[in-house]
Amino acid sequence: MAGSEALRTLVSPYFDVDTGRFDCQRVLEQPDVPHELHVLMRLAVELHSGETGVLVKDLVEGLEEPHFSLALLAIRLRKQGIQSDLYNIVNHDMMIT
Repeated sequence: MAGSEALRTLVSPYFDVDTGRFDCQRVLEQPDVPHELHVLMRLAVELHSGETGVLVKDLVEGLEEPHFSLALLAIRLRKQGIQSDLYNIVNHDMMIT
């Protein structure tokens, strides 16, 4: 979420930092969300709680740069955890290692 200001703005009202609760259903019910942001929201929900499925096809065909690279980075962060040298959105090459 942090890598996209537009996504963070859409999702942050539904995330309670104090409790760690994330109202996934209300996030996905928001009207008039651009397609790319909706795909990213579904991915955020999936990575957070596993409550929605995101097809690889949706990521490949539904996201343009920089959203596609952001999605790959989010998946990698979920898999490996946060590392001080990993989150460098300017250098997209590091995601293809």
